[in-house]
Amino acid sequence: DPDHVPLPELTTRLTCYFNDPNVAYVSAPQAYGNAVDRTVPKLAESQQFVFHSLIQSAANSYGGPMLVGTNYAIRTAVFDQIGGAQPSITEDLATGLKALTKRNPETGKEWRAVYTPDVLAHGEGPVTWGDYFKRQNRWATGAIRHVIAGPFIKQMAQMWRHPRRVLHYTLLMAFYPVMGLTWVLGAVNSGLFAWYGDSGTVVSPEHWILFYTWTIALQVYCFIAARRYNVSPFETTNSWGVFGMFMSVAAAPIYAASMIKSFVTANPTFDVTPKGKNSANDSLFTFRHNVFWVAVYVGIIWLIFDRERVAVETLAWPVIAGLLAIAPILIWLASRFVHWTRRRRTGSPS
Repeated sequence: DPDHVPLPELTTRLTCYFNDPNVAYVSAPQAYGNAVDRTVPKLAESQQFVFHSLIQSAANSYGGPMLVGTNYAIRTAVFDQIGGAQPSITEDLATGLKALTKRNPETGKEWRAVYTPDVLAHGEGPVTWGDYFKRQNRWATGAIRHVIAGPFIKQMAQMWRHPRRVLHYTLLMAFYPVMGLTWVLGAVNSGLFAWYGDSGTVVSPEHWILFYTWTIALQVYCFIAARRYNVSPFETTNSWGVFGMFMSVAAAPIYAASMIKSFVTANPTFDVTPKGKNSANDSLFTFRHNVFWVAVYVGIIWLIFDRERVAVETLAWPVIAGLLAIAPILIWLASRFVHWTRRRRTGSPS
């Protein structure tokens, strides 16, 4: 991508895998060089850990890493065979999947992909929350549209000889809709209980807290233990990846909006992530989805108190979800305050 500066060894490290005649493309990690001193890029860089350090590397075992458009190499014969870049707002995903459904006409074997964990280019991550939300919205919308209106099901059927690839991409593509659906259903469930007082299976608070505490503890332990495989050169050494955990959950309102838009919009537009001077400053309108969900959860909490249904288990989801929805706004305001105090101290106009 134009917003990435290649390292001198990029060409050598990517093209060496083409000595295998059945390698269709080679992908490398995406890394944000501006994550060192900027808030949003730092958070976004940490969020990439699971995908670029774990998921992509694991996919090497069955030749199915995803084609990541920031820095990759693709065999020209494959590019011609599939008709070039595929028409999608996530063209890298669509192009890579189509390549993996084809065969090498010379060897008769199916094409496979390679992921190298070497960071071969330093990129520029989204500088503002608005830029970050645009990128997440495009990724989520493109992935969901590829499933519900694209050739995804047909492509999975064509990969039947590689069940691990099928499982890999099925779980991978489920991430955005599951995150969005969980966010929406959590609000619907909390709202119905606050209004009607109806609930599903009755579970004692003690058992509920015990189960989820151990579940979350196991997930966090596995996440932290896997941090030793982190490929990012820009994250703090030996960090726990807390920023990434936070961003994956805090982006849920965007994924919910993308999920809904994917079903009601036939042709979503390609929103290019603004860079440099084209990057607009954030405003409260940037966080309109967050403001909407904060209002929803404040209303649910008010109903719970108004109808005297107050309990730990009834307030847990609305309170946690409401805090997650408002957190990006608070971080933005805190960053503005810090920037303002620095300008006052230095006397700089910018």
